[in-house]
Amino acid sequence: MAPSELKELKKQLEELLDKGFIRPSISPWGAPVLFVKKKDGSMRLCIDSRQLNRITIKNKYPLPRIADLLDQLKGSTVFSKIDLRSGYWQLWIEEGSISKTAFRTRYDHYEFVVMPFGLTNAPAAFMSLMNKTLQPFLEQFSFEELKRRLTLAPILALPSGGGGYVVYTDASRQGLGCVLMQHGKVIAYASRQLRPDKMNYPTHDFELAAIVHALKIWRHYLYGEIFYIFTDHKSLKYIPTQKELNLRQRRWIELLKDHDCTIDYHPGKGNIVADALSRKTVDQLACMICYNVEYLTALRAMNVHFSIGGDLLLATMQVKPSLKDTIKDAQDKDPYLQKIKTKVQEGKNDQFVIQNDGTLLNGKRMCVPNVEELRTEIMHEAHYAPYATHPGSTKMYRDLRLYYWWPTMKKDVAEFVAKCLTCQQVKAEHQAPAGKLHPLSIPEWKWEKITMDFVIGALGTKLHFSTAFHPQTDGQSERTIQTLEDMMRAYNIEFRENWDDHLPLIEFAYNNSFHSSIGMAAYEALYGRKCRSPICWDIEGLRQLEGPELVQKTVDKIQTVKQCLKATQDRQKSYVDKHRRWNMRWGKKFF
Repeated sequence: MAPSELKELKKQLEELLDKGFIRPSISPWGAPVLFVKKKDGSMRLCIDSRQLNRITIKNKYPLPRIADLLDQLKGSTVFSKIDLRSGYWQLWIEEGSISKTAFRTRYDHYEFVVMPFGLTNAPAAFMSLMNKTLQPFLEQFSFEELKRRLTLAPILALPSGGGGYVVYTDASRQGLGCVLMQHGKVIAYASRQLRPDKMNYPTHDFELAAIVHALKIWRHYLYGEIFYIFTDHKSLKYIPTQKELNLRQRRWIELLKDHDCTIDYHPGKGNIVADALSRKTVDQLACMICYNVEYLTALRAMNVHFSIGGDLLLATMQVKPSLKDTIKDAQDKDPYLQKIKTKVQEGKNDQFVIQNDGTLLNGKRMCVPNVEELRTEIMHEAHYAPYATHPGSTKMYRDLRLYYWWPTMKKDVAEFVAKCLTCQQVKAEHQAPAGKLHPLSIPEWKWEKITMDFVIGALGTKLHFSTAFHPQTDGQSERTIQTLEDMMRAYNIEFRENWDDHLPLIEFAYNNSFHSSIGMAAYEALYGRKCRSPICWDIEGLRQLEGPELVQKTVDKIQTVKQCLKATQDRQKSYVDKHRRWNMRWGKKFF
């Protein structure tokens, strides 16, 4: 390159480094660079990726034809366009493919962390992202839709004489909601937040308070008219004829007697308008911005709530995983891990690897330094978090060792679980069984056999009762229920809330925890991979399996499950039969 080009190269490299678009590389790949002069006289930095493009599997995503686009503009007089500045640089590259974008210069060896110009699949990838992002708006004509909306009838209608009023009400612990309709058209909406002194009302009084609220605010419409009131609380149909009422209910009944109304039942799933009004909140005014779609989806599923000071109108909350950075910084101060790093760099240790950012891994597991606070934080998250639900030492160790490693990990996990007061309070003691053990037959595939305990009759299932006072006949379900009961008791101690509110998290924790009988988590056995939980958000390298690879991996998982089940049954039978006697003899009668 000429001296002027070298000066421009150094300038543009510094700009890309400052923006975080490139980083120093040790990749075996390395494409040359050159400059192309633009129309305005400035220089464009180009990467010669022809060698990489020759061996790249082509993405055949359809690109728009210019001729077709011009045909669509026929008859138009106003044109607009949106051009993203350096649009390719707004797409991040998967960590495993970053090394392939490396390029060499006189000053250093670099690699792109965003999609560079010149890759053969760059146009297809960018076009695919654009179409997915703008899918709801493609071929939609907003102006025509706006005109249609403006010419429709108004949402609220004016009341007319002749009766025909209908009131829908609903209540929750957040507030009261009601809707007034006449001849199928909405006349008015109303909602009110509950005062603190009314939040302790029983459900019966909540729903009755919503009816009273509607009668008070719409008295000028309803007084002297014959109308119906629909509520999703069925027992309110009979409240006018009930004899035993408290003072508050008697006072409200007097108000009901002033109106010629009939209270009827309406299912809650059909009373969506009043239900939404009773739960109206300002929490949705918050805006969540996240640079990683996986984090955003997980945060939305968590239903995160937070509050700000009363004198603030605007506040920001930044959520990002910081555990990996904390571990990486602590690794640099750990003498033991530094010795391992030195051996890895000298090629004397193949078990450990060093990532591009300097993080030391044991295979694919992150090495946790000898910092008690850091190890305790990881174990606390894996044991006390709502998605974990106090697993035992074996489950917790098998789950953690997929992502983290330190020399005394198994011992530390066992000591941590043994010190958990909640586990000591809720975990059941296992008594010595009696009689010979008869293992169940091992199923050939998923969902082939299902065992369950009788909980409710609304499912419409045919029930075969097990032997009375002998739960061992349904031992597989009983053992699972025992574990779930322990988890629910732990939740009640930890969170002091209704157990039914935590059933989804308890189900997730059970399905995503390690099961020694099958050698993996139930979720992993069913779907072929472990479900990602917040404790492994910092772990990179998760990739999606497609096609034959996914099928083969699923088949391998099934074979592993069958082998583990057979080994577990043999071990259980050997242990049980060793402590039991065979009391049968020829000619002896038995049931």
